[in-house]
Amino acid sequence: MNPLRDGWKLLRTGSALVGVLAVAFVVLSYGWNGEPPALSLE
Repeated sequence: MNPLRDGWKLLRTGSALVGVLAVAFVVLSYGWNGEPPALSLE
């Protein structure tokens, strides 16, 4: 068992979970009324 590799894997899993939660929070906070919130990524 390589603790460094396990820590990296845990970190990646955690960051992916945070990303999913962030998207869910945005959708819930803006409401999903058939139109997505206007987010300009330019």
